[in-house]
Amino acid sequence: MNKVKVFMGAATNEGLKFLEDKINNWIETENIKIVQLSTTYGSKKAEGMGIESTEELFIIVTYEQ
Repeated sequence: MNKVKVFMGAATNEGLKFLEDKINNWIETENIKIVQLSTTYGSKKAEGMGIESTEELFIIVTYEQ
């Protein structure tokens, strides 16, 4: 049975490195076999941070465990 997991992070160099480390750790520790991967990009309102919005990257992984 296939499952889905979504990762979300800031679309910055630091955010991409964070996502890379998080996804690689998840794959290794949970013995994940990726079936399909997709990405999408969007903006998120950053309330209370003095910024109108932040750019976000979403990585959607379909996998078998």
